[in-house]
Amino acid sequence: MAEIATRIEGIVESPFRYSYQTPRRIQRALAPVLRVVFGVFLNITIEGIEHIRGLPNGILAASHTSFLDGPVLLAAVPRKFLPIFFVTRELSFYKRLRRFGWGMYARALGGIDVPGNTQNYSRALAEFAYLGNRGASIAIFPEGTRTNGIGAGKARGGIGYLALATSAPIVPVAITGVKQTGFFDFFFRRRAVRVIFGKPIDRATFTRAVASGENQYKSVAEHVIMPAIRELAG
Repeated sequence: MAEIATRIEGIVESPFRYSYQTPRRIQRALAPVLRVVFGVFLNITIEGIEHIRGLPNGILAASHTSFLDGPVLLAAVPRKFLPIFFVTRELSFYKRLRRFGWGMYARALGGIDVPGNTQNYSRALAEFAYLGNRGASIAIFPEGTRTNGIGAGKARGGIGYLALATSAPIVPVAITGVKQTGFFDFFFRRRAVRVIFGKPIDRATFTRAVASGENQYKSVAEHVIMPAIRELAG
C-alpha cells in the first residue's frame, strides 16, 4: 500500500497527466447529445438505474460486444456519475498507427493509458484510486476486448484487482442489442438496445471466491463478476 500511496502522490504532483475537469466538461456536454442521437436511431431501454442512482461513484464492469458500448454507457448513467474514466492504449500505440490524434482525444474524454504489453495493475489502481477519490467513476470491460457475445470471452485480472484492492462499489452492467452494429444497422434498423445495471456486488463475495492455488484476481473476475454480467443478460 505504501507503493500505491507513493504513486498517487506522484500523480497529484503532476495534475496535468490526467485531467479531471476536462473529461467532466466534455462528457457532461456530450451525454445529452448522445441521448438525443441514440433516441432517434436506437430503441434504448435502461433497467436497474436505481442500483446506481444513490451511489456517488463506482466501478462499472460492463459487457463489450460493440464499439457502441462506451458511448451507450455514457448516455445511460445519471449526470452526477460523470466523468467516467476508462482504460485505453498508451499514446505510443496510436502514434505507431499514425493515429496519435485519436490517443489525445481518448485521453481528453477520460482515457487512462495502460501499456498493452504488461499487466501493470498497481499502476492502473493508483491512477484509478486517485481519480475515484475525487468523485470520478470508472468503466472497465472485464474481458479486455470486444467479444462475440456477452460473457463469451475469458475475463482478465484487472477488474479482480480493483475489486480486491479498492473500496469502490463494483456494479455489473450488461449491454445487449449492439453486437455487430454497422453503419446501415445504426441508421436504418433502429435496434432494440438494453442497458441493464445490476446491484453492487457484495464485497464479501470477492474474498470467498478466491480459490487456493488460483490467480486471485482472475478468480474474482471469472467466478463472481462475469457470472453477474451473464445473469443480467439472461
